[in-house]
Amino acid sequence: MTRDTLESLLEQADQAAGPPPKMPQDLPQHVLRLSARRSTLRAANWGSVASAVVLAFGVVALVRGTRTGPGLDRPDSGRQIAVHEEPAASVVGLQLEADSRLAVARRTRVLCERAARLAAAEAEAARPDPLLRVRAEVAQAARSLVQQGDHLHRELGLREPAADSYRQVLRLFPQTPSAALARQRLADMAAHEGETL
Repeated sequence: MTRDTLESLLEQADQAAGPPPKMPQDLPQHVLRLSARRSTLRAANWGSVASAVVLAFGVVALVRGTRTGPGLDRPDSGRQIAVHEEPAASVVGLQLEADSRLAVARRTRVLCERAARLAAAEAEAARPDPLLRVRAEVAQAARSLVQQGDHLHRELGLREPAADSYRQVLRLFPQTPSAALARQRLADMAAHEGETL
């Protein structure tokens, strides 16, 4: 292989690879957002664990409550209900037991709803930020246009199409770092040629 062929292959490989990715301009804010997102996930995980523990205690209390009845020991009261109690007292006892079980069921429902909200928050926090993705794609498009202008000017010697490519970067992507590079390239071309573009 000749030296020209090797140089040509290396240049093609450089063009295909593109420039190394640049660090985002808002790197500190990006790191803070990621840290906040991870903290939210950790809190959601602990909340899910706490909800599961409370739910387990509720189920245990509910199961223990089903074992009690007339004539059986109640672990919470330490007394026995006599089988021959007055019907009104028995109804009151049943009403209290029903109220207790209803309270456990309501609390269990609230905990399940809270766990579902936490799971939804985890899923929301795990999604990538679409704005960062769009900014990265805009920056890549601007870099591609500058690279095209560089190729046209330096390798093919096409000064006017290269200048058009640089102007297109300035028109379409004026806030990107590539716009500053395109401005510099236009100024260099004008200084080298001795005329304005």
